[in-house]
Amino acid sequence: MDAPALNHLLRTMAAVAPSRRVLVRGTDVEKEAGGHVPSALARMGFEVHAAPWTDDEARQVHRAAAEGEAPTVYTTGAPVGALPYPEAHFAWVIVQVPRPDEAAEALRRRADLRALLAEARRHVHPGGWVFVLAPAAVAPDALDEVAAQAALAGAEAPERDGRRVRGIYRRVEEETVP
Repeated sequence: MDAPALNHLLRTMAAVAPSRRVLVRGTDVEKEAGGHVPSALARMGFEVHAAPWTDDEARQVHRAAAEGEAPTVYTTGAPVGALPYPEAHFAWVIVQVPRPDEAAEALRRRADLRALLAEARRHVHPGGWVFVLAPAAVAPDALDEVAAQAALAGAEAPERDGRRVRGIYRRVEEETVP
C-alpha cells in the first residue's frame, strides 16, 4: 500500500474503537510507508486477521508481523469465496484488490471485483465498514457501481490516490444499529 493510501487508512482507523476485529483481505506487497497494513493495525490495538490469496503470502504476512514486533496477527491464505470465518464476523474489512502485475490469480474483471466485495459484505457485520483499495485502472464510478451491486452503501466517494483508487462503504440493512 503506498504512503497516501496507508495514511488515509490509518487516519480513518484512528477514529475506531480499538479491540475491534478487522479483516485485511489481500496482500500488502509494498514495503513503503512504515510496513504492512496488518502490523500497523495490530499496533493500534485491533484484533487483526490477514487473509491474503495464498498460503505462501499468508506466511510472508505472518513473518513481517513477527519481525515488526506487532501484537498477534492471525493469518490464513484463501482464494475469493473460501474464507474460513463465519458471516458477519468483522467490524471492518480492508480489501486490497491485486494489481494485474501481482502474483495473485487475476481479479481483473468486474465480475471478480463484484465477488470480492460480496465476500467482504458477507464477513462484515451489519453496520460494519469496508475500506477498498483497488488498482488505478478501476474507475471510481465502476468501484461505486460494483459496491452497490454487492449491497454496500457508499460512505466516502471513491477517488484516485496515487496508484490506487480507494473508497469506504458500509453494510446497511434493517438490523443495522446506528
